[in-house]
Amino acid sequence: MWKPSSVAAEAAGAVEHFQVVVAGGGPVGRFTALAAARAGLSVAQFEARPRGGEAGDRTLALSRNSWLLMDAAGLGPAVDAIATPIVSIHVSQRGRLGRTVMEATDAGLPALGHVVGYRDLLGALEPALPAAGVKITWDAPVTGATFEQDRWAVSTGAGNVSCDAILIADGGAALPGQLGFEIRTRDYGASALVGRVETDLPPSGRAWERFTPAGPLALLPRGRGYALVWVDVPARAEALAALPEPVFLAALQEAFGWRAGRFTAASDRAAWPLALRTAHPRARGAVLLLGNAAQTLHPVAGQGLNLGLRDAHAAVELLLAEGPGALGRFETLRRADRTATIAFTEGLVRLFTADAPLLPTLRGAGLTALDLAAPLRAGFARTVSLGIS
Repeated sequence: MWKPSSVAAEAAGAVEHFQVVVAGGGPVGRFTALAAARAGLSVAQFEARPRGGEAGDRTLALSRNSWLLMDAAGLGPAVDAIATPIVSIHVSQRGRLGRTVMEATDAGLPALGHVVGYRDLLGALEPALPAAGVKITWDAPVTGATFEQDRWAVSTGAGNVSCDAILIADGGAALPGQLGFEIRTRDYGASALVGRVETDLPPSGRAWERFTPAGPLALLPRGRGYALVWVDVPARAEALAALPEPVFLAALQEAFGWRAGRFTAASDRAAWPLALRTAHPRARGAVLLLGNAAQTLHPVAGQGLNLGLRDAHAAVELLLAEGPGALGRFETLRRADRTATIAFTEGLVRLFTADAPLLPTLRGAGLTALDLAAPLRAGFARTVSLGIS
């Protein structure tokens, strides 16, 4: 097992040495730093934004597996205090027959997932970091790294440090490109309209996934209302975001229907373009990309964050077991999960947006069959909740 090295710290002289530097302070970055520190590694974390400078309050969907990882890191009660559990998911397609309802009880789980606000999750993670021994520096992007004398020399906006391994979880960082990672991007030709909505019926822990010809329309229970994710062509998504509230609510009601009740309020609307973005490889020597630095996925099924948390957990376990020299094997060890998760997400996007003749009828038949086959439905629910692989 890899242990802290006091000799390395002394040899570094005036430059402070850490076993691990984490670049990025989003949910995956904070979880990575926390997991590494709780395992006994010396960790420095650098966040490009100032403290409390997170933009917006988007909604995140934590799978049941992600909640278990958080709980293992000592965060279960903190997440429960801010999260709304998903106890069922209703899946249908607009204007077509066929639907299914997946229940947590069908899968033998207390919840299929948990819905949290981005800021709330960061707030739950933040006090745990210094308590675990993580040294956090805000407003300090990692701007460069070079390998010198068996260690990495890391340049940041707040000075220099050295380390044995660099874990990059900052999706906006330029560092991966500087270090030779290739970033591939494919535009979906669609945008996601997000926001908060309320109806005249309580959510009761039910999430709704409604597939339309333009893309999925999801309602995730959050507090007394729902978080909305509505995918459409960019021009329409932007136009919907700018509509007066009563007009927007009418358009949403028309698109979604009345199953969740009458829409009564909408707030915090914004739209952004969607793209599949993947890094190749994800590991070079003792440098590893995680979270949005490694991939960003389509929001359907909410798998991006959850894949990032599984990767972070696996990376820390690999570091502990074999040290930084083993990170080069991360790509091989985690390839199956990433490939399956991306394929699952892409398959859903294609399946429920294509409008070839007879395909809507086949989709409806598939949803009906899933609804009638309890073992198949339970297996699908467990896959979404506990991980693709």
